[in-house]
Amino acid sequence: MSDASASSAAAAPSASWLASLDAVYALFEDPALRAQHAHLAQRTEEAVRLCEEVVRDVGLEALAISYNGGKDCNVLVHLLAAVLQRLSSPASSSSLPRLPALYVACAAPFAEVERFVAASVARYNLELRRVRSDMKGGLQEYMRMRAEHMGRPCSTVFVGQRRTDPGGASLKPRDPTDPSWPTLERIHPILDWSYADVWAFLRCPVFGDEALRMSAAQRDETATAQAPGVPYCVLYDQGYTSLGSTFNTLPNPVLRLDDADAGAPRHAAAAAAAAPPSALATRAAAWRPAYMLQDERLERAGRVGSSPAREGQGQAG
Repeated sequence: MSDASASSAAAAPSASWLASLDAVYALFEDPALRAQHAHLAQRTEEAVRLCEEVVRDVGLEALAISYNGGKDCNVLVHLLAAVLQRLSSPASSSSLPRLPALYVACAAPFAEVERFVAASVARYNLELRRVRSDMKGGLQEYMRMRAEHMGRPCSTVFVGQRRTDPGGASLKPRDPTDPSWPTLERIHPILDWSYADVWAFLRCPVFGDEALRMSAAQRDETATAQAPGVPYCVLYDQGYTSLGSTFNTLPNPVLRLDDADAGAPRHAAAAAAAAPPSALATRAAAWRPAYMLQDERLERAGRVGSSPAREGQGQAG
């Protein structure tokens, strides 16, 4: 089953949001920023060059991004939106190119994830199609929709999969799907990024302060409303390090706070401290944020009964 996104034109992005996308290039083009963030700048440039190569090869009309609101595809959508902005528009443009996107929704998604995905549609001008299926079935349905209803067959999908994800060990940056899957080329710009790389990017101050780009009513949808960086789902500040369905995803036990950790960073909890008690504040107060996980081998420690067959050619959260 599928749900089409709204077809109305997106509101013009703010100057500060366009600057956040421009900062993707500044990170490796500006000598001072490159020196300050050397490793991240190198990772970012490699990912950007792959995105540029593919966009030039196949064109915007033939591609899509697989987007589920998770941290990895959030890095990817910010990178790809920056590339499309650079390649498709003059420097003075005040609009973002429309980016085709596929959201393969899990069986019981978190409400926070659903709200965050909806907010991301507006941020990145996503032409989102939501499909309720596994990844293989979702791609089949999306390709059918693209060909039959949108008149734009899809040949290439950008995926935020990393080598440490299930099924990621043997992937290449540009990789065709297996014979039993829909015929597509999968693009993996952040394939060799580490868990720490992902969080270094999402929390990089070069990308500006989300608090200046959002109204107070919107800030519970992202976790960066009180700090600079790229917007990411608020659940990551409540101890979740990998997101799936509500029935198989828990906060990472490694990040649980006890009484001795009273002074540990609690980004989301601190933001909610002045507000009336709520389920959000209670849940956030018990866990360290995801970016504090030191051992990336434990990234999926909060996932219960994950299926590699289901996720092997998709992306983790």
